[in-house]
Amino acid sequence: MRGSTNSAGEIEDVYVGMDDCLYEHLMEISMVERARRFSPTVSSIGDILKANRMGLTWARMLMDDFTSHLNIVLQLVRAMLDPDQIILGGDMTDAVRVIPGLLPDGDYTFGERFEDACAQGAAAIALSAALHERIDAAMADELN
Repeated sequence: MRGSTNSAGEIEDVYVGMDDCLYEHLMEISMVERARRFSPTVSSIGDILKANRMGLTWARMLMDDFTSHLNIVLQLVRAMLDPDQIILGGDMTDAVRVIPGLLPDGDYTFGERFEDACAQGAAAIALSAALHERIDAAMADELN
């Protein structure tokens, strides 16, 4: 999604190895594909989360992999972009919400769906821009 400076980015195509990109570690469709190698009946992230709660080794392995890659991404976003807010959305937000300690320390906002998270991000940018415009106008009035 484009931000207030018209810049945009997608993390899913960032490579984390020679033949390995974040998409394979963070997106539900890829995780379900990987889970089916261990249990062919898996059809959603809900199935993986259920197997993880049951303590199945393959599910814990997938969730540990998800966690480590998500933490890398969140730390990079914080370090490189210093955002006011991080909004998480998409199919994997359920996993992030139900597993304690999954996220590194920080304040996160969740969208119920990807579209909700995008709308929340756009609203936050618009609100911030409007607020700064009002503050700048008030400061200019005081100087005059």
